Amino acid sequence: MEEQTKVNKAAEKPLGILIVAIYTAVTSVIYFMSGMADLFITDASVKASRAFTNASLSFGILGLIASYGFISMKKWSHNLMILTQILFIGLGMIIILRDKSGGDVFHQAVCILINIGIMIYLFQPKVKDIYR
Repeated sequence: MEEQTKVNKAAEKPLGILIVAIYTAVTSVIYFMSGMADLFITDASVKASRAFTNASLSFGILGLIASYGFISMKKWSHNLMILTQILFIGLGMIIILRDKSGGDVFHQAVCILINIGIMIYLFQPKVKDIYR
């Protein structure tokens, strides 16, 4: 009986939820790995600020938790996913402002647009109703 409930719940899960959870998980792993890499850079002229390193690590962990809860359809995960997307948008803007060469601006702008699209999706009534 319990296994049948899991199968029914998986069948009811919209594709958008799966896409949002996977995108957020992949982005979170990238942020986490970036933060980890910053920890091992010893050259002071190349090393990112400690606050940026801590933010990357924290956002990576937060995003993975949000992705797990979102794909598992936990009630708490909807609000956490909204917070995660807001933080990802903010971090993307900071990266754009810090990039003096312009090399990462296009990539971050695309990511910000994707995160804004995710925010719009998260506020759709059918998605909000799933997590109530």
